[in-house]
Amino acid sequence: MKRVDPLAAIRAFRRRLAAFGGRDAYPPRDGNAVALYVGGGAILEACRELIRSAARTVDIEMYLWSDDAVGNGMVDLLLEAVRRGVTVRAVYDAIGCIGATAHLERLAAGGARVVAFHPFLPWRWRGNPNHRNHRKLLLVDDTAAVLSSANWGLDYAPESNPAAFVDAGLGVAGPVVADLAADFRRIFAIVGETLPEPSAPRPGLPPPGEPIGGVTAQVLSGITRGDRNPIRQVYTFLLKTARSEVVIVNAYFVPGRRFVRLLGKAAQRGVSVSLHLPGRTDQRFVQAATRSTYGRLLRAGVKVFESEARTIPAKAAWVDGAILVLGSANIDPRSFVHNLELNLNVHSPYLVTSLAAAGAGSLLSGRAVDLAQWQRRPVATRLLQHLAYQLRAWL
Repeated sequence: MKRVDPLAAIRAFRRRLAAFGGRDAYPPRDGNAVALYVGGGAILEACRELIRSAARTVDIEMYLWSDDAVGNGMVDLLLEAVRRGVTVRAVYDAIGCIGATAHLERLAAGGARVVAFHPFLPWRWRGNPNHRNHRKLLLVDDTAAVLSSANWGLDYAPESNPAAFVDAGLGVAGPVVADLAADFRRIFAIVGETLPEPSAPRPGLPPPGEPIGGVTAQVLSGITRGDRNPIRQVYTFLLKTARSEVVIVNAYFVPGRRFVRLLGKAAQRGVSVSLHLPGRTDQRFVQAATRSTYGRLLRAGVKVFESEARTIPAKAAWVDGAILVLGSANIDPRSFVHNLELNLNVHSPYLVTSLAAAGAGSLLSGRAVDLAQWQRRPVATRLLQHLAYQLRAWL
């Protein structure tokens, strides 16, 4: 791998972010404190700690909030917050929580404002019901937040579930949180409610964990979908400008042909491009669509690894050892076109190095996919993968 001068990487990154920020609603913000969490247990504990520290408001977006020990434990903490005078507002996805909302009804009965995104009542739909809220955000006192790929449930709790998923998340405090607060209010407007303006940041409330300061960060909100989706635009922008390395960890990787070409072009100009994808998955047809892209990627020089261990729903990418994109969005049509997603785009060589080191035994573990072996797969498998990829817009 090419050596990159850290100072040159910092300067180049800031130039790139400044250029991109001019085209997006949320520009890059300097001076943030950011903490890294690897593993669902670390993410869940950061959420618990932040809820306990709330003094004014707790705002939540959660795609899947399970009615189990973890999900009910979060409800208990939030009810404690309500009893001490904290305003709790939560948006959950009606599909993500289908058939299990008794705990959320308990939260609402205890005084929290709890709303379903696109419930199963046509007269309550606002927009296309195929648009789901896939975001995972906890925001406290408009001051500190945890943003990740982890839902709230036992599937994400390794301390009580040895087969728990492997995730990654970020805690953040600083100027970029004002954009998260503004974006949360846009979500509540979609469900038909207006919230008060964000309050002033609360002094002395850092993100849980061991944050580092002085980090440049940018909110990437998927409220705008399609070709103008900022998450999609940032990925395109970074793949076009990467100089030495691109590492992508993604749970449901079903890129369009243009994205596949961008990855291949980056590899062909000498960038080390590696994809770390789940070998085990709960969505076999989606995996078939993913594997349909391997031939084009491997022939272009992209390295593909499949994890043989636990399911990895993490969604992260880092570029040139300095740029980290992390959040709820997969690289697939559902995240880019249909779902509401939320990512952070941050600059920090330290966070990139820490994530790479912490993920070496989990996120980055797996066997390399060999092109010659892949080309020898059975004809029936080829046909299934081809069909799945043709249906990618509906997965």
